[in-house]
Amino acid sequence: MLDNVSAQADQHLQLMRRMQQRLEIAPRYDAGAATALRWARATRACAFCGAAAQCRRWLDEGHEPQGYRAFCANAELFDSQR
Repeated sequence: MLDNVSAQADQHLQLMRRMQQRLEIAPRYDAGAATALRWARATRACAFCGAAAQCRRWLDEGHEPQGYRAFCANAELFDSQR
């Protein structure tokens, strides 16, 4: 069971990386502790997200540019980093 959870989390984190690329968000490692904590929370939210199918579909099909806001728990953070 732990292997399944780990594999699912890894697939979700791959989606997060794709989302960052699609939104042209480059990780900033010099942004301070508060930003690092926000990204850590975002990573956890993504790893256990219930909208992975919507996310994958949006990324694969190139839906409207702002469409991720309808399903992504990290949309606010992504928007603040653009």
